[in-house]
Amino acid sequence: MERIGDRLRKRREELGFTINDMARVTRFRPETIMAVEEGRVGIFPAEAYLKAFLRAYANRLGLDADEIVREQKSEEERIRDAIKGIRVHPRRDLNLRKILPWLAAVAAIVIVAAILFGRFLGDRGLPGVVTETPVERVAVIADSLETGTEPESIPAEPVTRVEESVVEDTEPVVKDAVPDETAAVSAFGPLSKLEVAVSGWPIRARLRSGDSVLVEGWLRPGYADTFYCAQPFVIDYLTDRDAVSLTLDGNPVELPMSRDKQISGFEIGSGQ
Repeated sequence: MERIGDRLRKRREELGFTINDMARVTRFRPETIMAVEEGRVGIFPAEAYLKAFLRAYANRLGLDADEIVREQKSEEERIRDAIKGIRVHPRRDLNLRKILPWLAAVAAIVIVAAILFGRFLGDRGLPGVVTETPVERVAVIADSLETGTEPESIPAEPVTRVEESVVEDTEPVVKDAVPDETAAVSAFGPLSKLEVAVSGWPIRARLRSGDSVLVEGWLRPGYADTFYCAQPFVIDYLTDRDAVSLTLDGNPVELPMSRDKQISGFEIGSGQ
């Protein structure tokens, strides 16, 4: 069954109105209208506020306000019945007496594996690394272990050195994650920089460069992005010119004037 929000949105689009148009006529915020059309009616603090909104909005769209309110009430009841029908399984408490022996066995296996792996690495050592232990040190330590007495002094520590045969005289190779601007220009030609920023209220827009679509759909206040393209930028449609600011290569873009503030088929830069 069709949701109330979808029905209101379809009716508005059939009349050719944007959300901003309805906001100006009804004095409701665009964010509120968008939320109701998307089914997010929980934004209202009480059911009375929702009913008042639906009646005013339905009347502006030429719909039966009482019918819309009744359908919304039925939709809420269907949702509540569906929630009641969901079976919740009771939580089963874990039996620690049964799982503790298994946990202890797993922990013991992990510890033993770590010890064996460490010994394996120690036996192998590092390629090209040689540890030299002085003969005097070996003799003193062996006598101490045999007699069980502490030696008065132990010769110098073992010396670790790196064999020259494994040291390669090479420079590290560093790959740039992003090509520099010169390489990009030489590959694609001069690039234009377009900065887009939305403020005030949500808008719908479609922006492309050649066949590549850069932006399409709803843009909310606070949206900002930057695009680099070699081909001209084209605005296929824009619902409100006052809610967006465009800058091309550091220069503000002057959008064409229109009665309903909507723009379509405008090539950015052609009139600059």
